[in-house]
Amino acid sequence: IVENCFKHGIKGETASSFVDIGIYINDGTIALSTKNNIGMVDSVERSKSSGTGLGNLKQRLELIYPEKHQLKIVQKDNIYAVSLNIEL
Repeated sequence: IVENCFKHGIKGETASSFVDIGIYINDGTIALSTKNNIGMVDSVERSKSSGTGLGNLKQRLELIYPEKHQLKIVQKDNIYAVSLNIEL
């Protein structure tokens, strides 16, 4: 999730690029929140299939933390935000 912030967010005009990352542990729960701008997509990226990494993440979470995790992904305007909570 953190890698994707940099991979997909810091591109093109970087003056307005940003990445916010928060990790919290509280009462047996770990929470990760990330937010980044959506960078420019070039023609090479448009031709590639995408979403493999997030698909793999969802499968792994289901295998390792069944019914003990919540993953929320929101894309609005030029911002991509991910929230992940895991019961430990």
